[in-house]
Amino acid sequence: VAGAPPEKVAAGQAQVSAASAALAQAEIVAPFDGTIAAVNVKAGDIASPNAPAISILPTSNFEVQIYLSEIDVAKITEGDKADITVDAFGPTRVFPATVATVDRASTVVNGIPSYKITLVFDAQDPSLASGQGANAVIHVGRKDDALLVPSGAIVVQNRQTYVLKDASSGPV
Repeated sequence: VAGAPPEKVAAGQAQVSAASAALAQAEIVAPFDGTIAAVNVKAGDIASPNAPAISILPTSNFEVQIYLSEIDVAKITEGDKADITVDAFGPTRVFPATVATVDRASTVVNGIPSYKITLVFDAQDPSLASGQGANAVIHVGRKDDALLVPSGAIVVQNRQTYVLKDASSGPV
């Protein structure tokens, strides 16, 4: 304002700065690109802590997070391949995935130190939805020309290891 005293100009500038700061704090910016899937608030609502206001589906491939024991996590490395089945589609529809991250710091899950593994689907599939239950098999090793038997069929006697086989007269 022309001819305004410097104190009034400084006070006005302080009000503009305060309003700009308040506006910047009200702006929500997603940390990734995506599509808004749900809006749980409306204009004038006060957002509650730890309650989702907006759900966003990333444009990148879906992820599955699993937790493993310290014994199992030692076998996993980033880049390992995995097969994921989604409960909604049953065990026969397999989605290939890759281990993206392996946390080296433990997280307590149900009172047990566990390590988070993040698996990323290798391809986008429009039939998948966020929040679906999933199961994962991570391929950490391969042995050619090997025979897989149930552990219950293995018997150790007198320092010798045997595999039980069904016969007409019973296991031999």
